[in-house]
Amino acid sequence: MIEKFLIRPPLARRAITAATLSGLMVIDLAFQKGHFTVFGFLLCSIGFVWAIGMLRPFLFLLFLLFKAVFRIKTSPC
Repeated sequence: MIEKFLIRPPLARRAITAATLSGLMVIDLAFQKGHFTVFGFLLCSIGFVWAIGMLRPFLFLLFLLFKAVFRIKTSPC
């Protein structure tokens, strides 16, 4: 089964990974909220954002936001 997955082009593998992780997130919402389910949802959502290609821009914008907040909080006035 893994050989069939690895034969596919990289874009198809990312699409399959994104679909699988989004399905796991939906299934995880059906469970009661606990530390394990929240951590699982966090991992699945980070993996989903990576699989659709939005993790790097999200982290870059988060870095710019933290940089602006740090500048505002440390200004002398």
